Amino acid sequence: MNDKRDAEEALRASEERFRALTEISSDWLWETDNEHRFTFLSLETTIDTKTRRSDILGKTRRELFPEAMTAQEWAVHDATLAARRPFQGMVTRTYNGATGQATGFFSLSGRPMFDPHGAFTGYRGIGRDITRIKLAEQEIAESEARYRLITQNMRDIIVLMQLDGKTIYLSPSFTRVTGHDIEASLREEVASFFHPDDFAWLQQDFARCADGDTANRQLALTYRFRHADGNYLWLEGQLHLVRNDQGLPWHIQISARDVTSRRQAEIAVEAKTQELKQANVALETEVRSRQELERNILLAIEKELEQVGLELHDELGQDLTGIALLTKSLAQKLADKNPDEAGLARRISELVNRTIGHTRMIAHGLSPYIWGNDGLVAALRQLASDVNSLEAVKCDARIPTAVTITDEVVALTLYRIAQEAVNNALKHSKADKIRIALTRTSRGVELVVSDNGIGQPVAADDAESQPRLHSMRHRCRAIDATLSIGEGRLGGTMVRVAWRGVAAGKPSVNMKTK
Repeated sequence: MNDKRDAEEALRASEERFRALTEISSDWLWETDNEHRFTFLSLETTIDTKTRRSDILGKTRRELFPEAMTAQEWAVHDATLAARRPFQGMVTRTYNGATGQATGFFSLSGRPMFDPHGAFTGYRGIGRDITRIKLAEQEIAESEARYRLITQNMRDIIVLMQLDGKTIYLSPSFTRVTGHDIEASLREEVASFFHPDDFAWLQQDFARCADGDTANRQLALTYRFRHADGNYLWLEGQLHLVRNDQGLPWHIQISARDVTSRRQAEIAVEAKTQELKQANVALETEVRSRQELERNILLAIEKELEQVGLELHDELGQDLTGIALLTKSLAQKLADKNPDEAGLARRISELVNRTIGHTRMIAHGLSPYIWGNDGLVAALRQLASDVNSLEAVKCDARIPTAVTITDEVVALTLYRIAQEAVNNALKHSKADKIRIALTRTSRGVELVVSDNGIGQPVAADDAESQPRLHSMRHRCRAIDATLSIGEGRLGGTMVRVAWRGVAAGKPSVNMKTK
């Protein structure tokens, strides 16, 4: 009797330990009878807390959870039960009735039970909640699917390389862009894909990135990559050093895209830019040659004008001076004998002297005294003095003596433009005041001739004004100056010439009248 009691006490103690372990365990135990109806469940309630143990006992799994498995899964499970075979890791599910989405996943394992005579008595097994695992697996699968979808459809190439330069991954876009098979490319030497002129410096940048010299910055590179057809693509890529959890260099990630069209356009633009530069150089050379030619033409014209001026001054002037002296002597001889004829002789002498003055004025205009740095200033003042001597218009020359021009071709050209502007004002403006101004600016010298008249015809369709404007513009081009004509401060016409310094290597000329 004592042995029997001791055995019963040991059995109860064992059952207590078993019950305590099952209550604190995350897994649960279950048993069914020979008709697969639940006879034992270690859980008081199910995982969703809506079904109690008392609602489960006496019912089969199919009666309780008909949607826990698909029809095919139920068929396989029924065959297992009919054959009295054990099963392990069978997954069942619970669903949200409103959304139809799975909310719980459970893993069931069971073994058949037999009595001492070998008769089947049911199944005993264990259940486990694997919802978190399955949801995590689903999330990983969805993430992988999204990543696969992105990598399969993206145009950019993603490459992973070991620090020793061995390629370990190529995205599917690698084949679409380059035409190379991925598996075959992973076995080939990396150098075979790159243009020989680019591979050396690419190796250096890769080494810098692998050594961590880029300070976590991405290196942007543009290089040539061999297509499967033998031609080269232009790829634009970035190198990025990826570190492991310990912060040590792990591998190099490269993202690259095909920029062949853009690079070819850039090369074409560079070539066209170089052509334009060469054309500009040729054009500048041509402009300088034409300016030199125009300067030479101006010099030739000035030489001719100088010769005419000298002849007027030396020959005609002397002849007129001789006539004036003879008429004066004649007037003195006739003064006592014939006073009337003596008066005519004096009148002739006065007209000849006036003609001498006009001749000298013309001679000055044809061959102005432009000699030395201040020659233009003196010539413009003489021009104003000659105009004032006509006693019809007041001409004011506002020219500081500090304005000097070393290039006498420029000085002659500015003088001729001022002379043309003054003559135009005298002929067309009906002005009683003319102003000549020569000033030094921060960029060069500015000549301004203005009047207070009624204005001058400068329209493009005015036949009379065109030769005058053409002459001025021609002279401005010869010395690389700009010309503008408009209304001035005095109310009439203003002619403005801006000259931007002295061109090197240009000839100079000294011209003067005697």
